[in-house]
Amino acid sequence: MEIKIKYEPVFELTLTKQVVESLVELSESHYDYACKRALAQGGLLFKWLNQIEFGTPCTATFRELDLTLKIAECETKSKLINGYCAMVRGVMTKSGQYASPDEALREAVVEAHRIILHEMDNGRTPTMLKAENGGKGLGYFEDLITT
Repeated sequence: MEIKIKYEPVFELTLTKQVVESLVELSESHYDYACKRALAQGGLLFKWLNQIEFGTPCTATFRELDLTLKIAECETKSKLINGYCAMVRGVMTKSGQYASPDEALREAVVEAHRIILHEMDNGRTPTMLKAENGGKGLGYFEDLITT
């Protein structure tokens, strides 16, 4: 038996009441129940309103920050909300947990290409590279490349 300790970072944000109230308005009219629930007692926005009232920094997990981006997804005209979203995306990217799908796909393509070129230089065909044939495997693209 093995026990591993895992943790999730908690972010501390200095937010204005105006930003949180704007998120509250968006939450109230959001189509997704999870976004509406953020305002309920025990929800993220409820917590932030209390933290601002008592003068403490607003705290949130990665998942909670991601929820606020979903809450704000339909708002495009508010400079305040757009600024908040840009800040949150920046924090999430720097934390190493938020990578755009395009970036992950690009890295997978580059790695598969590198492996194929190296192995073909050594006389192996893509089919020979399949993991089930004893090769290194080609990750996401193995089935596509070897059919």
